[in-house]
Amino acid sequence: MAKAKIVVLVAEGCPACAELKGKIGNDKRFELRDVTTNPEARQLAKKLGVTGVPAFLYPDKKRGEICALNDNGKAEKCIKDEHQHTKNRET
Repeated sequence: MAKAKIVVLVAEGCPACAELKGKIGNDKRFELRDVTTNPEARQLAKKLGVTGVPAFLYPDKKRGEICALNDNGKAEKCIKDEHQHTKNRET
């Protein structure tokens, strides 16, 4: 069974996002979604109440949800994952 990817919301012009992208590289455990170029990522951020990037989202496949993680790595808010991790990986 494939392990769910951690979704990372990023944005163009964000220095912390650029640094994170460099550290993640091509690590297949992460799926980058750019809120400045991807309307679905922007909508997902809005639904989860994400106001800053980079933001880490944890997909819970068993419950069919995706959760925004707080600074302590705990789920802040969860919603049904309508996209079930699209194959598009943005860098």
